[in-house]
Amino acid sequence: MKKRHYKGKKSQEFFTKFISQIVKSLRDDPFIFGSESENVPKSSKLSRELEFQKYSFKMPNLEGASG
Repeated sequence: MKKRHYKGKKSQEFFTKFISQIVKSLRDDPFIFGSESENVPKSSKLSRELEFQKYSFKMPNLEGASG
């Protein structure tokens, strides 16, 4: 995504820092504010006791469909 949507070096660095902040937040608390619970896929061999969290966010500095 970084190479496709962020062409300049500054914008790529900004995007990398943005994603790093999200990853850090998830390490601190996997139930990040704004995330939604997801079921474990039925085809998966993982335990049904697990819970997936989906976190959606707007891509920074992008507009339209790419954002």
